[in-house]
Amino acid sequence: MADVDSPIDLVPVEPVEPSRFGLYTDDGGDRWQKCPQGWTFTGYADGSPPIAAGHVPIDFSDIQHWGPFAYAGGERNELGSAAAPYRLEQVVTILHSEGINTGLRRLKQYLNTGVCWTDGFNNPREGAADYLVVVKKSSPGRDAVVRVTVAGVAKLVELMGAKK
Repeated sequence: MADVDSPIDLVPVEPVEPSRFGLYTDDGGDRWQKCPQGWTFTGYADGSPPIAAGHVPIDFSDIQHWGPFAYAGGERNELGSAAAPYRLEQVVTILHSEGINTGLRRLKQYLNTGVCWTDGFNNPREGAADYLVVVKKSSPGRDAVVRVTVAGVAKLVELMGAKK
C-alpha cells in the first residue's frame, strides 16, 4: 500500500475539443467561438477586438495549445438574461449556428403546432410566458408580433436538438 503523503505521478492530459457550439474562453481569458465551420478568435481578455479583420474559421488542432477552453455560453445567451428579446429571423440564425436546420416559416409552424407556444394568430399561450414577448398585439387581419427571450432560444435549442 502506498504512503498517503508520497507524491503521485501526474499524467499529461491530451486536449479534447469541446463538443458543443458557442462561446469559449481560453486559459488566458481570450474569447473564441465554435461554430460548425470551425473556431474563430473573437477578442482578447481585456475586451479589445481581434487585430485581424474578418473571421476565418480555424481547426481545433491549431488552437488547442491555448486551452483548456471553458464554455461561456452560446450566441443565444452571450449578453446574459437581460438581453433584448430576439426577432424570429435572429432566432433562425442562432439555431443554424447550433447546427439546427430550420427556416422562418418552419420555426413559426413549430412555435404554433410543435411546442404550442403560440396560437393561430401568433399570440403567446399561457405556458410560453417565459419564452415569448408580444411586441405588437394581433388585430383583425394581422398576426401578433412576438420576440423570443434568451430563455426561449435556449429552450428551442434544447427541444429542436442541437447537433453537437
